[in-house]
Amino acid sequence: KKPTVRVRKPTDRGKSLTDEEKAIRMREIKEKAAAPRVAELADAVRDACAQGEYKGASAAYADLKQVPHGIVPPDVFEEMLNLCSTLRMPSSAEGVFIDSLAAGHAPSQAACWKLLETFESAGENTRA
Repeated sequence: KKPTVRVRKPTDRGKSLTDEEKAIRMREIKEKAAAPRVAELADAVRDACAQGEYKGASAAYADLKQVPHGIVPPDVFEEMLNLCSTLRMPSSAEGVFIDSLAAGHAPSQAACWKLLETFESAGENTRA
């Protein structure tokens, strides 16, 4: 019986990575390391939003934004926006919307309308 030989992916040993490639790989490693904590906090936000608890949702959302190298899932922004709309909290809704844009997520048409409805329901038609 022949001994088992591990097969490795062929790599070009003479070629080193550029600084940009190294930075991309390092960012991917850090994002992967942060993923479990992000998932845990995102679930906490979703649960609190489903129960209509702004205090719990807000605390988990603030923690989620502070996770180093964490990427906030787009649906978390939507959940927070819906909660702020339900509770008629236009300033909080605006902050969540801005956070969504800052995170690089293109807002859905539903999210834009939800923000507009939040301002209108709070009587802030000039901001809408």
